Amino acid sequence: MARNNQVTLTGNLGRDAEIRQTASGEPYVTLNIGTTDSYKDERSGQWKDLPTVWHSVFAFGRTVAGYAAKFEKGDRVKVQGNLSYQTEKKTIAGEDYYFHNASIIARRIEPAQLPKNLRAALNTAHANSTPAEAGNQPPTSF
Repeated sequence: MARNNQVTLTGNLGRDAEIRQTASGEPYVTLNIGTTDSYKDERSGQWKDLPTVWHSVFAFGRTVAGYAAKFEKGDRVKVQGNLSYQTEKKTIAGEDYYFHNASIIARRIEPAQLPKNLRAALNTAHANSTPAEAGNQPPTSF
């Protein structure tokens, strides 16, 4: 059977993975993944960063949840799963508001590498730094 609802998301964890349990005692893990994007401004020619977008990811089952729980804040991860939607109705000052939340139900979670152009830039910055500055650089092995 074809999978029509499949997403792949790559980003950085905004906080450590959290292990929780369903009402029936089934373990699951929640991940908060931030993604950023940028574009080149046509007028100035400068690259502009867009605000970080945060995504909620849930991984169910002992194997996936146990593996995902090892990730920590700042880790770069790649998640594959299904997109799920929830609608919540809130009444504020007598008016009804509907909040639509999208989340990913993960089937696979793995460490992710930085894109090649960013790895090259970090390696160049590290190679050109003095020994005192090198201690403040990110690691060069990805």
